[in-house]
Amino acid sequence: MSHYEKDLERTDIYTGRIYEIATHKVELEDGSVSTRDIVYHNGGVCVLAVDADGDLLLVKQFRFAAGR
Repeated sequence: MSHYEKDLERTDIYTGRIYEIATHKVELEDGSVSTRDIVYHNGGVCVLAVDADGDLLLVKQFRFAAGR
């Protein structure tokens, strides 16, 4: 099943040399409206959970900033 959030409106909060911050009003799959605060930048960090047996723990979750 494909998930989505429709971008309705973007409000820029801060624009600097290194990053920008914006609030997006989005429509959810059920038709309700919510907000997403996004930090736009040129880098990122990832955390990978590994249990004692060496198994990777993953969660599939829609992320508005990534669009998927």
